[in-house]
Amino acid sequence: MRILLVPGHGRDSLGRWRRPLMTIDNGVVKQIGGDLSVDGISYREDIGTLKIAKQVGQILSEKHEVFFSRVDEYCAGVYLPQILGGAKWQRLTWSDYKWITRYAAHVKADALVSIHTNASSEGAASGIVGFYASPCGLDIAEDVCLGIELASHHRLSLRQIRRKRFAVFGNIPSACLIECCYHDNFSDLSYLLSPRGIPEISAGIAAGLDRFLTK
Repeated sequence: MRILLVPGHGRDSLGRWRRPLMTIDNGVVKQIGGDLSVDGISYREDIGTLKIAKQVGQILSEKHEVFFSRVDEYCAGVYLPQILGGAKWQRLTWSDYKWITRYAAHVKADALVSIHTNASSEGAASGIVGFYASPCGLDIAEDVCLGIELASHHRLSLRQIRRKRFAVFGNIPSACLIECCYHDNFSDLSYLLSPRGIPEISAGIAAGLDRFLTK
């Protein structure tokens, strides 16, 4: 089976940061400036979700074909125009979702998972949130969310799964968007930054995807 993984990027349609750098200082979650990567001390969504996606891909590649919408920390789909016959290398923003949907059709993806971490206005929300647009999307969202919950030993719990169509889903019925945790919540961010966080979240997503694809 063929899987397209779409790591969240943390930028708006103009390329500006939507998701700031997050860190924990004296037991308090804080937003700080700069352009740093995940280093065990701080977290930025575009690099964190890319790390998760790559680990998911490594696990699943033994049984499935895995494709990525991006392979570095730049905006989504940075290399897709060239793959799809474009004349030049382009740096795309999330508003250029058409390239991702075209790429999904190009690789004949059987499933698409867009991987993100969440934020709330007050920092009190926590847990896993899944989105889907079709009955097949609901099935894959349920399997992936359950996989994260089990792999994290319930450090991350399911908050909700709800129907909402995102442009990135394109025409793929088996598509979902997963907010793995809230990176502005102390408990969730502490787990995410721990040595177990990203590997366990990745293992959970991979287990859920494999469960869905082998039913």
